[in-house]
Amino acid sequence: MSQRWFLCPIVGTGGEKDPYRSRLRDLGITHSAHIPSNPDGTPQFSWCVCLASANDFTVVDADVLIDGFPGVQLSETLGSFSVAVRNKVQTALTNRGVDLTGITLTNTVGELLQRAGETLGATWDWHKVSLL
Repeated sequence: MSQRWFLCPIVGTGGEKDPYRSRLRDLGITHSAHIPSNPDGTPQFSWCVCLASANDFTVVDADVLIDGFPGVQLSETLGSFSVAVRNKVQTALTNRGVDLTGITLTNTVGELLQRAGETLGATWDWHKVSLL
């Protein structure tokens, strides 16, 4: 199985039969999602960062509401990707309110992922995320 990182919408009403969750759950993909909550239990944001594991990500890649991070290795620099891929990621992050100030072609995918996670909470660290 391979692992990939995604930005996913949070779905659900918060009810017992419809809990808040990452859209990946509805697609049957094994994943870990970072969903910060308000004191009343509602999500603070409409999206989350997810680490997913699957043999085939075709169903995820086909979902227009889910954005994947490029690359196989988080150490790959943004400059190693095509302009089209970089623009897609930039748009996905900007639309979610991620501050990209100071991000250049020499930054890594991991650094970009960290920036997205920090938007959801200052203590988030992608190095500490795993799938059980």
